[in-house]
Amino acid sequence: MTSQKLIKNLENELNDYKESNLDLKLEVQDYKKQLETALCDLQSLRLENSKLLQDKLDSDAQMSVKLEEEKNRTRSRSFASPTSPTSPSTFEPLDVNNLTLDIEKELGQDSSEDIKREIMDMKEKLVQFRREVRKISTHQIGEISNYKSPPEAVSKTVRAVGLILDYPESSLRAWDGCRKILRDNFSRRIYQYDPTVKQEDLKFKLVRKELEDVDYNICCQKGSLPTGVMYNFCNTSLQLRERAIMLRRMNHEDRLQKVKEDYDEQARIMLKNC
Repeated sequence: MTSQKLIKNLENELNDYKESNLDLKLEVQDYKKQLETALCDLQSLRLENSKLLQDKLDSDAQMSVKLEEEKNRTRSRSFASPTSPTSPSTFEPLDVNNLTLDIEKELGQDSSEDIKREIMDMKEKLVQFRREVRKISTHQIGEISNYKSPPEAVSKTVRAVGLILDYPESSLRAWDGCRKILRDNFSRRIYQYDPTVKQEDLKFKLVRKELEDVDYNICCQKGSLPTGVMYNFCNTSLQLRERAIMLRRMNHEDRLQKVKEDYDEQARIMLKNC
């Protein structure tokens, strides 16, 4: 083979290599474009699903607010005029299975097993407290309301109860205002109170401040057993409210995790099909 033919053959091989390499580059570029398109679609899907999730959360929050407003309106109509405390014998039967908390309705049946167990424990604690309320007689409530100048532990505890039951703070500064709530269907109101309903933080900060120097034993020593039950009402309400806040946070995180897992699965499917 002459030198010229050898050079010609080498040139042809080089050109073939360049064309093959060019085809490969074009394939790689085409794959990159497909991948970029798939990633853009995935990002769009994430944004769309994220917006749908946020819209759902906002809708749930608005519905919860509307339900709470309706409850407040109903309660205002029910307690528009002062009535005497209800006799414990007229209370509904105590049964955990017949008790439905607001947090339970809000989170629904799709919540995790951990959340369901926590809610059941909260219901048991609330039923346990309601058994205490049943022990309070109308006469005992009347004795407390008849105080002209009650011990400080008594007035602070009654004031804390009034704050939880949504009485204006200004109406509870004097003992006369506190006495009024004891005559306003008092036993039934604390019996029916659901501490898991969404409520503003401020009143609970005021409740904690009222009870800083008060405990169950002081209430019983300075007041009476019903005063101790009122203290337990405040303490139980504060505890269950904090647990309800924790459950809402847990449920929110669970839902976000599920959405993330759905995104990842969709991304794997889309990349596999590229």
